[in-house]
Amino acid sequence: DNGGTKQFVGFIRDVTLQKSLLLAQAEREASDSLLFNILPEHIARRLKQDPSHIADLYNNTTILFADIVGFTDRTSVMSPHDVVMMLNDIFSRFDYLVDVYDLNKVKTIGDCYMVTSIPTDELENDGCSRVCRFALDMFKAVRAFNNTGPRHGQINFRIGIATGQVVAGGVGTKRVLFYM
Repeated sequence: DNGGTKQFVGFIRDVTLQKSLLLAQAEREASDSLLFNILPEHIARRLKQDPSHIADLYNNTTILFADIVGFTDRTSVMSPHDVVMMLNDIFSRFDYLVDVYDLNKVKTIGDCYMVTSIPTDELENDGCSRVCRFALDMFKAVRAFNNTGPRHGQINFRIGIATGQVVAGGVGTKRVLFYM
């Protein structure tokens, strides 16, 4: 008898190292997610393995450029919020199609949307047909946007497609971009 007092036995374990490892893993996963969202997957993987400059020649590539007809005049009378909301609505529809056709969204600048068939063209020769089907579906997406009765009127898109040889790679040391 301990005189009515209770005794407890416990183990103390320092989990600081485990927490640090879990935090580092979560940060690495977030960093990887961001990297794979910004760069084409095959470039992101190579950059993780070897951060030196990446430059490749692609012999059979199809590139699509699209822009809104009269964008500058239209947006000069719109609020910044309305411009961003309009572009986000349209480009989100295009981004969905990029995944459907297994293409690579290279970038957007203002109202310009650029897509390429890299990297799969080197393995498959259907890049041009995938980009062309994507372009046709872009027109359907714009029609669907116009059918919503957009606040600042309907839009029209210009689309250009080219096929051939390109050089592409990661450019810069700050905010590395994949250029062609």
